[in-house]
Amino acid sequence: MSSVFGMPRSYEEGFEGLIDEERPLFTREIFQRRLDTYLAQCDLKIDLDEKVVRGLHRRCYRFLQRKQALPKLRSLIQSKDWRTRKKRNVQLLRRFGKLEAELKKYRSRQLPLTDTYMKCILRKIGVIRNELAWTKDVQKLNEETVKVSLRPQLLSQFVAELQGHLKLQLRDARKWQIHQLIAGVLYGMNVLSSAEEADEAVENIVARIHRAKYALRREAMKSGWSEDV
Repeated sequence: MSSVFGMPRSYEEGFEGLIDEERPLFTREIFQRRLDTYLAQCDLKIDLDEKVVRGLHRRCYRFLQRKQALPKLRSLIQSKDWRTRKKRNVQLLRRFGKLEAELKKYRSRQLPLTDTYMKCILRKIGVIRNELAWTKDVQKLNEETVKVSLRPQLLSQFVAELQGHLKLQLRDARKWQIHQLIAGVLYGMNVLSSAEEADEAVENIVARIHRAKYALRREAMKSGWSEDV
């Protein structure tokens, strides 16, 4: 395990490994107790079975992991080490591309030994180039992941995701009930410190959802993805 930003050696696979390492103090028992307290206080009559509560806790826990990891990830992609690695990777891709093109000139059917040798070398260079190209793509994806987490605010994204999830889980629930339940979830995960604060947050939930959808739609248009977000 590397000590740089707590970064695992396998970080090339993405930032999910870094996020997985975060351990927020957030048990299902605490979440259940706080959620039940809020639902009772606001007298929200909605059926939440164990499967739904378990799924909500899992999503909340993942959100808290991402929230804790985000400052580390942002520091990482802004570091000199990250920028240098990105630059070196591009340079190596170009150099191996030129080398590959040069070695292809040496292939000849009239010289079978030389041709076989060049073919073997080119195969190894191809593997290295594929590795470099893959690393470049993953590094870009990691940067975009952090940027999207900052635009819109991470909590707004989470609220929008919660609404979509709860619509599928509670098909008979009305929109206002889902918004009230989202406020309860935020209180349950201690993002909102009091039930009174959760009541006030209900009005802001719709605004957060609209901000998240607008920002994600704008990001999709920038990337050339025309489907609805």
